[in-house]
Amino acid sequence: MEFALGTTRIVAILCAVMPLAGCDQKVGQNVSERDIGNGLRERAEKEVIAYESALASGRKSIPTVQEFNRAFSSASNTISYHVGGGKPAWNAKVSLYDRYVVTLRIPITLSEDRKSVIDYGTPEFRVVEVTEVTKSGSIRYSEHQISFGLDEWEFLRKAGFDFSRIGYEMIKDSPVSGLSDAWKEA
Repeated sequence: MEFALGTTRIVAILCAVMPLAGCDQKVGQNVSERDIGNGLRERAEKEVIAYESALASGRKSIPTVQEFNRAFSSASNTISYHVGGGKPAWNAKVSLYDRYVVTLRIPITLSEDRKSVIDYGTPEFRVVEVTEVTKSGSIRYSEHQISFGLDEWEFLRKAGFDFSRIGYEMIKDSPVSGLSDAWKEA
């Protein structure tokens, strides 16, 4: 991989990310652009492997995630704060009727190597109605939203995911233009 940036600029960037890249090079040592690129690429590849392993682990070990993905086969699953300083959380979401976004969020604990979900907290659900997707891809929401917990989820599951059974009426025949491409970013 060739870099368009100069060596001095690359070394400055490296100094900022040394703890993340696992480098033990000192500032001022002769570090080539190729060494920097290879080290960062290797670190990124390891992070991707750990992230994918954690996703597979959560899909297998968290019953509510399994139910959500079974109920909504087009659901998107992500882990927020897989790396970094925040508290990790499982996020699953799906678009319904090209108008609503249903989200599942569960606090999780990852193994030290970040490859496995070793514990999880109480699931929280949210349904939001989208009113517009702008030409730039921004999503605007209505005030027609609902948040609920595991008890309502169980009731919904038994009711065939008829959201009106928990007091949330959905418009099923009026899709929002552009949501089918933008909902994963919602």
